[in-house]
Amino acid sequence: MTQHKDVLVECVPEVFRESFKELIDRLWVCIKVYTGTSKVNVEEYKKFCIETYEFLLANFSNTNRWISISPTLHSLLANSWEIISANDGVGLGEYTEGGLENSNKFLRFYRTRLSRKNTQTSNLYDCITRLWLRGDPAIRDSKPTSRVYKKKESEPQRSFVDRHLAKLLEM
Repeated sequence: MTQHKDVLVECVPEVFRESFKELIDRLWVCIKVYTGTSKVNVEEYKKFCIETYEFLLANFSNTNRWISISPTLHSLLANSWEIISANDGVGLGEYTEGGLENSNKFLRFYRTRLSRKNTQTSNLYDCITRLWLRGDPAIRDSKPTSRVYKKKESEPQRSFVDRHLAKLLEM
């Protein structure tokens, strides 16, 4: 993440770079907690999200209006703690919208490359069939035998992230 963050930060005007680095770290912590499956200290998480939202507003939103707050970002910072609380204080893990976005990627691929183009009905039939098969547990859980997957080595996490994750997650 550090390499990508540095490239992204280079695109930001010089006066905002340090604050932008901190904002990226704060949002990464929020997303990590929200999409995790660990028990969360909801009160600490709520406090951290509010502080992050205030940090965003104080450092970026009122200054030249170059960052706008999208509904997704607002939902993460203002409402995610309520959703975690309703989920018995556990991060949402597989229930986040990332899976839905991933399905859209597959659906687009299926429609453009792996389905019949003669009628809309046959096109949608092929797409639904492929999505149905993709969701079949027997097929989904089977491992391909012809490919060898190597696990990426994880980078050491930064102290900012470690501090906040340890405080927000009950380990």
